Amino acid sequence: ALIWDDASYEVGEFLSHLWLSKGTAGLDYGLSSDGDSGFRIRLDPGAQEVQLIERREGSDTHMETGTLRAPIMKHWHRIGVRVEEGIHRVTSNGEVVIVAYAKDWTGDGLGVFADAGSDLAISDVSVTE
Repeated sequence: ALIWDDASYEVGEFLSHLWLSKGTAGLDYGLSSDGDSGFRIRLDPGAQEVQLIERREGSDTHMETGTLRAPIMKHWHRIGVRVEEGIHRVTSNGEVVIVAYAKDWTGDGLGVFADAGSDLAISDVSVTE
């Protein structure tokens, strides 16, 4: 996992472009200072799924699963999340794929992760109001 020191996310929309040619990877947001708590958007193109996971002190809880639309592998994925009043709206290429509620917010760190053996490239990250 990689955490950005100069970026934070508490409100608004977090958007990134990821190129994933194999494996699973995704975005972390709302991270605590130690990185053990927060939220994870996990892309699994092989299963055509995107998952929203809540992480608490190293323990993961599955919140919701959505469907990734084609193109799946070896293409750019524009992944975003907007959080307002505890409602997390995850988008894939501009389309809402997950809506879930989580009342707790542990931090404002942002990051990316890739499982071992994954091939991931990141073009940009932006945070908007």
